[in-house]
Formats: sequence, C-alpha cells, structure tokens
Amino acid sequence: MAILYRDETITCDDDGITIDWYHFPLGTAKRITYTDMKKLETYRLGFMSGRYKYWGGSFRYWLNLDWKRHRKTTGIVVYHTGYVCPILTPDDPDAVLRILQEKTGLTATKAF
Repeated sequence: MAILYRDETITCDDDGITIDWYHFPLGTAKRITYTDMKKLETYRLGFMSGRYKYWGGSFRYWLNLDWKRHRKTTGIVVYHTGYVCPILTPDDPDAVLRILQEKTGLTATKAF
C-alpha cells in the first residue's frame, strides 16, 4: 500500500485515509475507504468554526486531536457511510483535497 500523503494526524494511501488521534479519550485511529466517501466539503476555519477546538465536536461532526489546528485555515468535511463526519485539518489541505477528489471521483464544494 503506497502512501500518497502523510502528516502528523492524517495518512492517505491507495485505499483510503487513516485519521490518527480520532476517538476520544483513547486516541485510536479511524479508517475510511475512498469507496465509503459520499461528499466532500471545504470551509474556512475561524474562531467559531473549530480553529481553536483541539479535539471533539458535535453529534454530527468530529475533529481529531490536532495541536496545530489554531495555525490552520482550511477544514475538509468527509461525508461517508457513517453518521458522524470527520473534519480533516491537514498541513497541506490542497494536496489532501486533490488526492480525495482523484480517488473518489467527487468534487468538493465550499461550505462557507
């Protein structure tokens, strides 16, 4: 399995993505295959939209543990076959978005 992208919290390979430090409080990883992805959205991280939230979320959206999120500006929401949607905040969002779009055939929309 070839690794296409990797940073401290996200790994994209040939079959899907692995989100490290996802499940609270144990910090176990979450794996989502590209075939399970249904929709992609990007949005600007701001004060009220998760930029300073280091881990957690709501019943519908979840942010994995990322101590550098306060320095980032873009979030990628992955809608998949599960109910809770992860919000990715990779170090290089353009590279991850390009990989996700190529592997899934989906086009990302801007949420806000």
